[in-house]
Amino acid sequence: MFFSSKFNLTDLFDNFIDIHCHLLPGIDDGATDTKVSMAMVDAYLEMGISAAYCTPHIMEDHYNLNAEIIHSVYDELKNNLMQGKSSFRIRPAAEHMTDPAFEQLVNSGKVLPHIDNIVLIETGFMAKPLGLEELLFKMRNKDYLPLLAHPERYGYIDSLDEYIELKNRGCLFQLNCLSLQGYYGKYEQQKAVQLLKNGLIDFVATDAHNPRHLQLISSIRLSKNLLKPLEVAIAQTNETFTF
Repeated sequence: MFFSSKFNLTDLFDNFIDIHCHLLPGIDDGATDTKVSMAMVDAYLEMGISAAYCTPHIMEDHYNLNAEIIHSVYDELKNNLMQGKSSFRIRPAAEHMTDPAFEQLVNSGKVLPHIDNIVLIETGFMAKPLGLEELLFKMRNKDYLPLLAHPERYGYIDSLDEYIELKNRGCLFQLNCLSLQGYYGKYEQQKAVQLLKNGLIDFVATDAHNPRHLQLISSIRLSKNLLKPLEVAIAQTNETFTF
């Protein structure tokens, strides 16, 4: 009898909650309109994903977004889902760039967190932002838990010790599913696998911007040596970000 050495990633997605996606229409570099958003919802449901936190980019000089605008677009999409009698559930949040404007949001308490006090953040991909450690310290002092989106994609972090140092500073890590397929590059793929195998990934998400991203994720097959760490990270995601 033949036993496959690989498994389908979507086999782990039964009632999965996606905590990082760009589903809200016409608001950033994600879904361009409501039709695309609804196509993404259909793809989610086909994959077994039942809910998502919508996390458009909040960054200085890009998209001009804030919590009020995000909530408005979220309300409109939620109404469309209800009218279409879709079982898919959504909540608003944001992916915050760690720029000077974000520091002001932290100081004023105007960030847009996920459940409770978890705040999704990102940095530039190539250069380490100045004062990152101080910013993480300020977030913790304000009782925010920093959740770093796709840590495997940052070129300025290239050793496990650097990742562990960020973890020691209270930073949680969210892995992108597409990184495991090599979508962002082989180096990013290698780091994603390394972080998983070393138990440094807390949560998993799609970071889907369009239906094609979800189609690619639905076709991912992985080595069974990643099965256990992914099961743990996906379970933690669902347990932490309940609806």
